[in-house]
Formats: sequence, C-alpha cells, structure tokens
Amino acid sequence: MATGDSGFKENFLWNLPGFEQVPFGDGDALKKTISDDVACVILETIPATAGVLIAPEGYFSEVRELCDEHGVMMIIDEVQAGLGRTSHFWAIYGGLYENEKVVPDFMVLGKGMSSGIYPISVCSYKPFIEKSVFKDDPFIHISTTGGSDLGCAIACEMLDIQSDPKFLKHVKEMGKLFGKGLEEIADDNSELIKEVRGRGLIWGMEFNSETFGQLAMLSIIKEGVLQNYCGNRKDTLIMMPPLIVKEEEIEEIIERIGKGVHNLKKLS
Repeated sequence: MATGDSGFKENFLWNLPGFEQVPFGDGDALKKTISDDVACVILETIPATAGVLIAPEGYFSEVRELCDEHGVMMIIDEVQAGLGRTSHFWAIYGGLYENEKVVPDFMVLGKGMSSGIYPISVCSYKPFIEKSVFKDDPFIHISTTGGSDLGCAIACEMLDIQSDPKFLKHVKEMGKLFGKGLEEIADDNSELIKEVRGRGLIWGMEFNSETFGQLAMLSIIKEGVLQNYCGNRKDTLIMMPPLIVKEEEIEEIIERIGKGVHNLKKLS
C-alpha cells in the first residue's frame, strides 16, 4: 500500500482506488494532495528501503499541522528507525532534528523491539483511536497466535534498555563515529560515491550508479561486513550496526568498508 516500488504491488494485482503517493519530504506536494476527505497519511520516518532518506527539517511538523487542519490521521512507520536507532527513542521525536519533536496518531514498531531474537510487532495509537476501534470490548480484535507471553517479556526488557539515557548516549557517540567514518570514505571516493546520509546507527551510502552500488555491496561483504542495497534503491547501501557496537568495532567496520570500496575503485 505505501511502498513506492511497483514491483512489490504488481504481483498482488494492486489497483485499489483512493491511494495517492507524493514525493517524500515535499511539503508542498502533500499540501496539494491532502483534503478533508483524506483518511490518513502514512510515512516512514526514515524510509530505509527507499534509500535511507532524510526529510528536510520542519517537514514532519508541517505534516502534523496539515493532518490536524484537515482531521487526517498521521500514521508513522518506525519499524527500522525507532526504538533508539537514531540515538533517540523515537526518530520522529528528536531523532531527525533535536528541536523537531512530533507526535503521530498511530505508530508501527517491530524488529528491534525483541532485538531480532523473537517475532513481535506493535501498533501503538492515541486514545481516540482505541475508543473508536475497541469501544468497551478490549477483545473485539483478537489474534489466534498473538499476545505471546515470551514475546512481550522480551519486549519489556528491550524497552527498558532502549529508553535508558545512558544507552541512547552510547548510540549517539557510536553514530557520530560511524557517520564520520563513512563520510571520510565518501570524500576519498567521490568518483564512486554520491552521498552518505543518516542518523545515529542507520546510514545509507549512495553510489553514482546501480552498478557501483551492487558491486560495492559484494566487495564490502568480501571484506567481512554484511550489508545490502536498499530494497527500492540498488544504488544505495543500507548500513545498520548493532546498537551495542563498541568503538573498536566501529573502527574495524569502517576500515573494512573502506577496503571494499577501494577494491571496487581499482576495478573501475
């Protein structure tokens, strides 16, 4: 429904009316599209598979204002960018820009909520949505395999860790080192790399062509760093080190990425 890649829709006979896509980060485009008969706006705070895109400062605040003005629900996907990944608990609440703190109506979470060791995902929402959907019956929406005790126990432990200021400070410090290292690699290989962008420990390295991007992915894997190109952008590699990564590990990762890019440079 929300993906920008038609390849993910065509196999499912995607042709539902009433959905319109606008360029990410373009407030004017959204303003022209949104109206009082729009039900919701769905956005990923940092669109990972689209290339680890970073919206301009003020964009999500503008989205919030437009949604409030027209009575539209603001739905945010933080499956990848949330829960400390940007060095803030929520990417949309200070994780993109320190002074931009936006509260959506509905948020989708997963992945890091269990540290990847147990399948669990969450839909969180404001009270008015709960009242509209559940009314006085909390069991009106149930799931045969939902409500896993083990999954919830793991999530509770993880949330305690991910919301700890000391932990978030660590992510911020490691993110600065990682980002600086990637930027230095990009500066040294400008004939191959167009740009690096990211926050905390989620970064994208955009190459000057899809060919360079895919070859770089393989070259870096050969150096021992597992990463991949973005699902909808083969010219961009997405890099997300573990949030518990140590400084010496960051240094080694950067060194290996640099070697992988250098090896590609020799081939080109």
